[in-house]
Amino acid sequence: MSGLRAPRALGGFLSQSSAVIAANLATAALSVGYVALVSRKLGPSGYGELTAAVALGNLLLLFLGPLNGTLVKFAAGYHRDGERARLAALLFGNLRRLRWPAAGALGLAMVLSPLLRRLAHIDSRGVFFALLLFVLASALTAFPRSALSGEQRFAAFGSNQVFEALLRLLLGGALVLLGQQAAGAMAGYALGIGGALALGLFQMRHLSREPPAPIDTRGLLSFSVAALLVYAWFVCASNLDVVIARDFLSTQDSGLYGAASGLARLLFLMGTPIYAVLFARVSSLRAGADRRLLSMQVLALMALGLAASFAFPWFGGARMLRLLFGDAFVGALPILRILWIATSLLVLQVAAAHYLLAIERLRAAALFLLPCALLAGLLAWRHGSLSQIAGCVLASSAFGLLLTALLVFREPGSEGAA
Repeated sequence: MSGLRAPRALGGFLSQSSAVIAANLATAALSVGYVALVSRKLGPSGYGELTAAVALGNLLLLFLGPLNGTLVKFAAGYHRDGERARLAALLFGNLRRLRWPAAGALGLAMVLSPLLRRLAHIDSRGVFFALLLFVLASALTAFPRSALSGEQRFAAFGSNQVFEALLRLLLGGALVLLGQQAAGAMAGYALGIGGALALGLFQMRHLSREPPAPIDTRGLLSFSVAALLVYAWFVCASNLDVVIARDFLSTQDSGLYGAASGLARLLFLMGTPIYAVLFARVSSLRAGADRRLLSMQVLALMALGLAASFAFPWFGGARMLRLLFGDAFVGALPILRILWIATSLLVLQVAAAHYLLAIERLRAAALFLLPCALLAGLLAWRHGSLSQIAGCVLASSAFGLLLTALLVFREPGSEGAA
């Protein structure tokens, strides 16, 4: 029976993934268009300031990954069991409770903005304010998006992402063309995610009138601790290098590194639908053998696709850099190739980490801090050039993949271990 269910599980995974993959292709195209417009208008120096601000925002959103993973895990369970009232409490009840704390945090950050801007090396008040709005809206948007994933409404989830990218391009692009420079570009990110929040609440409006019901708060906290450790590693691995490049390299080299990193990050856009659907599907399967077989099939397909993608930076990287960023960015080609390999390894690790979380291998979560510690140590030692920073990222990604493989293949029968 397990052998018969597994192909159906893979078929369901591929079917549900198709809508999100299509949406992510559209999101990637819109994101590339925004990057091309903004980088050409700002130049390497201004674009380096923007990429550093976005990377800092991702570091500040360290909690967003575990929050999203925890919400999806419990939303999927409530949806599977038909507990609409608890699903409504998970979404709208929590948002109501967060209204005033969020407003207070925003006000406090504005009061402390001179100090915070100095600590973050952000000179522009406009960039800083837009960054705060981006962080706040991103945190709140996790609730409706997680509910959509938990209900396995992946087409609606994908449309929400496309809407965000479209608003970012239209509104942020308009602000940049009007001369708002990096502040306008950062405002595009804030306006895009703000629109996605409004759309997400509209998409989940059918739960707004459900009566309140208690949710498993202790279970939420227990799972979120493990998820926090895993996502701390991911945020560190995918953003720390950009921040270091901004602080220790020249503005010219920082812009080149930002361009190469931005292109390599397109792999994350392609991996996002796979993470989302794999996590929800594995969480919904009860048989351990089925969950493991489905995940191994998905990881194998991902490895083949990532290996094939190496043709892009090797045979079309210079042309793409020139097309998207301009002639001034073609010198980032060697760094793009290194970061493409490193990011491919990281994409596989993130997918495997979602599998480990879905089967509740929570004790393994703390080990994901080791690659992060290695990256921080390497960057503290070697950060004087583009190639040194990229080499540190590649080394830590290779170590992280080896560690993740050991966690996945160790003790196949222990999936339920706490």
